[in-house]
Amino acid sequence: MHGWLKSLGTTAFQERLYYADAPYGATLCYNGNISVQQWKQSNEGFNRGYKFTYDALNRLTEAVYGENDFSDNLNDYNEKVVEYSLNGMMKRFQRRGKKSDGEYGKVDNLHIHLDGNRPVEISDDAALQTVYGAMEFRDGSTSGTEYYYDGNGSLVADANKGIAMIEYDNLNYPRRIQFTNGNTIEYVYSPDGQKLRAKWQTAAGNVVVPLNTTLSITASSTTQTDYVGDLIYTGTDATADNPELSKILYPDGYFMRTSGTSGVFRYFVKDHLGNNRVVNNGTAVYQRTHYYPFGGPYADVGTASDYQPYKYNGKELDRMHGLDLYDYGARQYDPIVPMFTQQDPLVEKYYHLSPYTYCANNPVNAIDIHGDSTAVLSISSQHIALLIQNESGSWQYYSVNGNNVYSSGSFSGGRKYNDIGVGSFKSPQDFLNSEYNQKKEEDDPSTANYNYEKAYIIPTNKEQDSAIRNEFQRIASEEDYSLSPFEPNHCGTAVQKSLEAGGLKVSEKKQSLSGFSFYYVRPYLPSSAYQVIKNNNPNGYEIYKKK
Repeated sequence: MHGWLKSLGTTAFQERLYYADAPYGATLCYNGNISVQQWKQSNEGFNRGYKFTYDALNRLTEAVYGENDFSDNLNDYNEKVVEYSLNGMMKRFQRRGKKSDGEYGKVDNLHIHLDGNRPVEISDDAALQTVYGAMEFRDGSTSGTEYYYDGNGSLVADANKGIAMIEYDNLNYPRRIQFTNGNTIEYVYSPDGQKLRAKWQTAAGNVVVPLNTTLSITASSTTQTDYVGDLIYTGTDATADNPELSKILYPDGYFMRTSGTSGVFRYFVKDHLGNNRVVNNGTAVYQRTHYYPFGGPYADVGTASDYQPYKYNGKELDRMHGLDLYDYGARQYDPIVPMFTQQDPLVEKYYHLSPYTYCANNPVNAIDIHGDSTAVLSISSQHIALLIQNESGSWQYYSVNGNNVYSSGSFSGGRKYNDIGVGSFKSPQDFLNSEYNQKKEEDDPSTANYNYEKAYIIPTNKEQDSAIRNEFQRIASEEDYSLSPFEPNHCGTAVQKSLEAGGLKVSEKKQSLSGFSFYYVRPYLPSSAYQVIKNNNPNGYEIYKKK
């Protein structure tokens, strides 16, 4: 009835989600929070799962691990937030996993000391483990101040990870990271936050770089990756400056070049958050991954963790030099603490939350792709439409066009059929600037036949995206197009009703003729609807087509 996802799966991976119908004595959730998650991979004859509990602000407080009916291996991979600050920054965080002695117990017991919303010192009471591949906190410093930030609130030094300096470009994207042992990572980003290059260099000799300083090095080895859209080029040492094509990405996997023009296909099998759980070719499995709720992979179970780096939320995990961060575009996410290393670009819209938290501390039910996920398009007060993110994080175009769009009695754009789930755009800005967003011939499917000028981006979660998408598809297929002012059903009402299905406010408050009561209506004109949507959802922001 609510449209909440209950299950998904293939022969390689199955997942089941519970809400208000949770078994195993879990706390029932009536507000859309997930109370129990269970999954099973084809090579295992049992279910793994978590029982979740939340506080009154819907923040995850504990994830209790168990197998089968939670009677086996209870608590092996728990995560627990012992204490939050008033703004949602973690102050005490615990994680369990496999220890060096082969037993399961506490691998992290973090005491996070804050200066406002920012960690300045973190200590760990749990002993450091030696399990291969473990992503646990490494308490590399005992100094009073271990984390340093610049004037933008971005992390510039991390004594525990041994990061001496993080330098940023003029748009606040990371440009160069140098570690205290001299190793470096260099980045090139486009103005809209797309990563174009990453270069990893290992320093030769015994190098020591003090915190908050940088040092030129002689590299003993170099690896470079260039990102050209969905094409990935990689080179090492002698070929680093002239990398060769290694992968071609697509939403559900990639083509991996083996030699010349030959290669093989690999497919991602994902859970409800878009986490890549299995990588296969349809039959043979090449990688299996299990995740903690906040994104860290299990160290001791799974297959070939280094086979490919796209994992939690489908994001690239960089483990080189001990960085252990996910690349979310304009920000990097640390699943160990867990926190972003930079402030949320929408920080002024979320003043009640720490700008470093991930998904308002509800990582089970939400995904932060770029901090936004639904965009309302507008053109010259005539037409509005939607861009909605799909399961892989790409943006697709949805427009109810009716028969024609008119301006002062003359045809001005659109077409005689609806556009449902068209395209695969990297961002709303990518759509606005694309060849598709232009006006040509009415029946030319290579363009939208509009020339959208702007978009208003509203943060939503995956469940909201699904509800918005489903309602839009239903309206387009089941309801007749009508410009009647009494029962309208056109581009504006389709957008408004779809956003309402996702829990967003779209109606305008009106005062009755008596002046003693109020009522709410959906604006008829697309231009008015666009403005009311903006007014009712002030946590969004507007972007414009580049001239």
